[in-house]
Amino acid sequence: MPTYLHAIETVSPPHRLEQQRIRDVMLQTIGNLPESDRKTQRLIRLVYDQSGIETRHSILDDLDSRRDGTQPGFIFQNDGTSMCSPDSQARNERYAAGVNQLGERAVQACLSKAATQAEAVTHLITVSCTGFIAPGLDCHLMERFDLPRTVSRLHVGFMGCCAAFPALRTANDICQADPDALVLVVCVESCTLHLKPRCDTDSIISASVFSDGAAAALVGAKKPSSPALELSQFATALLPSTKSDMAWSIGNEGFEMVLSSYVPKLLGSQILQTLAALYSSGEIEAIQDNGAWAVHPGGRAILDHVQRALALSPGALTASRNVLRDYGNMSSPTILFVLKQLLESPELAGDQTDICAMAFGPGLTLESGIFRKVLPA
Repeated sequence: MPTYLHAIETVSPPHRLEQQRIRDVMLQTIGNLPESDRKTQRLIRLVYDQSGIETRHSILDDLDSRRDGTQPGFIFQNDGTSMCSPDSQARNERYAAGVNQLGERAVQACLSKAATQAEAVTHLITVSCTGFIAPGLDCHLMERFDLPRTVSRLHVGFMGCCAAFPALRTANDICQADPDALVLVVCVESCTLHLKPRCDTDSIISASVFSDGAAAALVGAKKPSSPALELSQFATALLPSTKSDMAWSIGNEGFEMVLSSYVPKLLGSQILQTLAALYSSGEIEAIQDNGAWAVHPGGRAILDHVQRALALSPGALTASRNVLRDYGNMSSPTILFVLKQLLESPELAGDQTDICAMAFGPGLTLESGIFRKVLPA
């Protein structure tokens, strides 16, 4: 029995960040740190200028200071120097308020797009790794949309950029067991809350790519009345000897992100053999020839290495690169931004187009799935 991803809607916070603006603020801030040197300044320029990102978004309206210097920023002071870095409690309080609002907007857009009433939802799966609060986003959405009190809830937390896949996989399992189920999946992240101006390479790289965003999706077994994605297969793998290259931990000044500069090369060297072990060679070759690819845009170098390793055509990752350019890396919602673009793409107007989607998380973990674009009969 097929299960379908009937609707995907994505939203961004209203506070739009120009990548060049953040680069200049980082240059000024880090330039005032005692450990800064010319090599660090050159690295910042190189990383930001070659990031493939033009804009990002944040739930913070005061990420940095006002240009006229009248108000200090949450992360940066008005003179460009690093203020006393907000502690984890202050960051988490901002998280609680910001993600609830962002999640609301994503759910409202998704339900409207699918022309579905909230009371039809039987299961709610929320996904987030950038903060903790209980009662959390799931309870907030239950009350905000007056969902039935009997709705089954699950939260997927702290799994990083690939967390949408276990959420969708669980939604698929639910619908396979109960054809009448309708599962609402909501991914919300605020990565910019954990931005820190530091001189080490990992901090510079992570500060240059991460951003905030949300996505909501409806999964059910009912035959689609509009273009949808059939959930075909899911697979996961833990890549060997990569544990220390991508990791999260909770520090006194927000979350500490380890994003090694070796991650793109590691993915490039292992992606083909990993996919070959998860799927049949015929499936991957068919998608290489006639399908589409939704690769999590963790950074430009990641997309470049994956594209080369899989011998994909120059335009195969256009949707991923578009999302990276306009939104940066929003962690868990990002792959849904890419899938939404492919679902709505006029270039994939035909029926039965297979899409191989993948995202990467701490571990290094590769989460993947094959989705089939289907049109209503």
